[in-house]
Amino acid sequence: MTMILVVSCSCFFFFFQAEDGIRDAQESRGLGDVYKRQERIPSLDGVNATLLNANPPIYLFPNYLDDNECQLLIDHAIAQGLQRSTTTGSLGEDGKFARPTSGSRTSSNAWCFNDCFNDPEVKKIEARIARVVSRPSTNMEHFQLLHYNVGQEYREHHDFIYDQSQMKQGARQFTFFLYLNDVEEGGETYFPRLNLKVKPQKGYALLWPNTDYDAKGGERNDRQLSSTVHAALPIIKGEKYAANKWVHQGDFLEMWTSGISG
Repeated sequence: MTMILVVSCSCFFFFFQAEDGIRDAQESRGLGDVYKRQERIPSLDGVNATLLNANPPIYLFPNYLDDNECQLLIDHAIAQGLQRSTTTGSLGEDGKFARPTSGSRTSSNAWCFNDCFNDPEVKKIEARIARVVSRPSTNMEHFQLLHYNVGQEYREHHDFIYDQSQMKQGARQFTFFLYLNDVEEGGETYFPRLNLKVKPQKGYALLWPNTDYDAKGGERNDRQLSSTVHAALPIIKGEKYAANKWVHQGDFLEMWTSGISG
């Protein structure tokens, strides 16, 4: 039997769906259908979800990845070639953002392209995320694979990018963040405006919204949800591997293939 998990918070409705829900999402890119899915809160079959914050809804998924999947993504990060992380600068006439380095972000990262993107096991992880956020995999950016050494951090920032929200794929509606190893000390994900701090734990995943939704639904979401400003706190002892999956309102991969996704 299909199970659906719906959380209603203020004018934002966050939901989880099973396989038939993915099909519905693929058939409708508008937000109107999202607001119609206001049902009681059951469990998503096969997934543990802990509500850490009600408004906006932020969920923690214990043991979302197994040890082999964590190691797979770490191996891909190393194979892709970890380089100094950048921030998002101004949008150029070519439809690309400048990518400057900044003292506010001192980690390294790689993108899940080529062998990583085509890996069947990676595809399975993406499909599970699609099931949770009820958006097709084509609406998601490639995995951003992250590594932090002692002292490295990403100070307070937001994943929402206004100029990107005006493009065909729309805004980054959600961030799905995967922790790939245990960190001895430090490295928490910190939401200062919510007084929420999440410790990195191997295989755990964290999900939060980036967009301030309008109760009417249907229109583009081009307002940042200010309460989900967050930081990756410095590593005090050990190291941290993680992966980001940003989920858009519309088809990101189509725009990326065209070279105009930002």
